Formats: sequence, C-alpha cells, structure tokens
Amino acid sequence: NLGRDVLYMPFYYINNQLVAASLPFAISKKGYIQYIEPQTDTCTITLTRKYHWYQNKANWLQCLKGARFEGANQSDFSDAVILAKITKVPGEHFEQLISRSNQQFKYLRMVFSQDEKDISYDGDGASIAEIEFITPEGKKITGLPIGTPGRKYNTYTAEKCFDGKELTFFEDARSNVNNKYVGLQLASPLQVSKIRFLARNDMNSIQVGN
Repeated sequence: NLGRDVLYMPFYYINNQLVAASLPFAISKKGYIQYIEPQTDTCTITLTRKYHWYQNKANWLQCLKGARFEGANQSDFSDAVILAKITKVPGEHFEQLISRSNQQFKYLRMVFSQDEKDISYDGDGASIAEIEFITPEGKKITGLPIGTPGRKYNTYTAEKCFDGKELTFFEDARSNVNNKYVGLQLASPLQVSKIRFLARNDMNSIQVGN
C-alpha cells in the first residue's frame, strides 16, 4: 500500500532518535522493489535549482544573451555609449558587469539583442527582473524608470526592474520588434562603474538565505 515511483528511507524512532531500519529502496511504477546500495567512494555535486526546469524559464535567461547596457545624454539615445554587454546566457542569480566608460550620463538603459526575436516564447516575451547601475562610490543610482511600451500587461512596467523585488519584472512581449529596452532617466548625469542585473526567474533556484 505504498505509493509507486518513489524512493523510501525507512527508520525506527528509538529514544527520540531516527535509526535507519534498512537501506533506502525504490518502488517502481510496476511495483518492483530495488534496494539502493551506497557507493564506496564519494562525489561532489553542485545544486543550482530545487524545482522543475521548463523551456519558458530557459527563455527568460536566453533572451538576455547579447543585450547591451548604454549611457546617453540625449533622451533618444542618439549619442549612446555602450557601457557593457551580456555575452553569455546568464544564470538565475545576480550577475555583475564592469562599465567600459568613465563618462557621466543622464539616461541609462539595457537594450535587448535583436537575436531575442528568434526565441519561441510561450505566451510571454523579452523580460528582466532587476537592474542596478552603481556609481564609483558604490551607490545604487535611482531615477525615473523608462522603457518600450510593448508590455504584455500593464503590470509588467519599467519600474518593476528597479523595485528591489526579485520576482517582479519588466516585459516587452511584442514579436519581431528591434531595440526593446528598459532603463532610467536621472535627475543629473552620473558615472556608472558597474552594473548588476538579474534575469527573470521563479526563485526556485538555490538562493542564499532562502
């Protein structure tokens, strides 16, 4: 009367202690029992996630590959300078890039790569959870959130990238559109020394302190 396709570890409860009653055993879908013998040697594994991984979650990371961070002093970014690029598919934790420029800028943004259009989404689109622009003094830059208007719903707006919440995100789900972006308009020009960003995620990766 035990569930099938499950691995079990039987214990006795003796003097407030759990004591193994046998080796762990698996019951197959057809009801066969297999005892699991421990290996004589050990190995090391790195756990990065604690729940199922689906293609749409992979897309959330993939859509950031090739994206670039820009600074400008014109609101149309006609004088844009590239600060950094995301050259590989990121993970589900904060990643950091070093700025290539020591100039000061009034407008900052991240522009999705045109290759993002080739991703086959399942009801969502290009998105990112958090962006942090950091000054040489280590201060996080604040400003007025700006971004392209092609959001999936009204809730996925630019300010979600700067709210300090890892589960909220900006999204532009339009298809076949170039230069989707999200960023900040500053009160006065500032220099960016580094950029921290977090891909959209479901917080089911291994998180420090969680």
